[in-house]
Amino acid sequence: MMNPSFIMSKMREYPDRKMGGNVKIIFWGSDRMCSIGMNILALAGYLVCQKSYRVTIFEMTKEPCNLAEYFPGTHKKYAKEYIDTLIEKGLYYVSRPVSKQIMERIEWNMDVVFVNLANRTDEEAKRMMKEADVLVVNLNQDEMSFDRFFRQYANLSARIVLLLGNYLEDAACNKSYLQNKYRISDEHIAVIPFSREFQLACEQGRIETYMRPKRKALMTKTKRNFIKELENLAQLLFKKRKRDDA
Repeated sequence: MMNPSFIMSKMREYPDRKMGGNVKIIFWGSDRMCSIGMNILALAGYLVCQKSYRVTIFEMTKEPCNLAEYFPGTHKKYAKEYIDTLIEKGLYYVSRPVSKQIMERIEWNMDVVFVNLANRTDEEAKRMMKEADVLVVNLNQDEMSFDRFFRQYANLSARIVLLLGNYLEDAACNKSYLQNKYRISDEHIAVIPFSREFQLACEQGRIETYMRPKRKALMTKTKRNFIKELENLAQLLFKKRKRDDA
């Protein structure tokens, strides 16, 4: 497992569209079935559709991955040979590893950059962790997953957020239980609730429609909770960077 101390880069100000600034967030996880791809998709969809950010997702994984399949009519437009437009003027996707130079050229015009490293622990992955603003460690909602992580690291780096995808609040091993057992503060842990509604939206190619703002009275309880936790996660990630830069 990769050492969280690699995340030591100086964080920038809040994303500034005029100056070309952005925040780079690494997603990593050693556990199988820890929902990294869907976690990225949910948060990216929220930032684009609810907050009007420009987001690029980079797949820097060894195994093939293609989130574009959830977006009917996906087309290449920006940096033609590398990037797919998933949501017009908002969400972009690089489905295969690219060089540092190409990554920098693409990310310059973005507000937020997500990089999926999956479970990579090679030197290139370590370099990208060093250069990132925040590291999101994706874990399964069980004690075994947390035991493995904390056997390696007794303390959490300031830039690390532990993320539980497909989260079930009613489970015995819920967020409160895990925080108490492993002494995790609120600033180091977040959840994305399990949502069959979101899964269906992905399967049916309706992510943009599902994520667009609606009056709370028109949303189901499941969707209200889903959006609320995505908002909490986004605020936590940006807050950590701003605090470090203060």
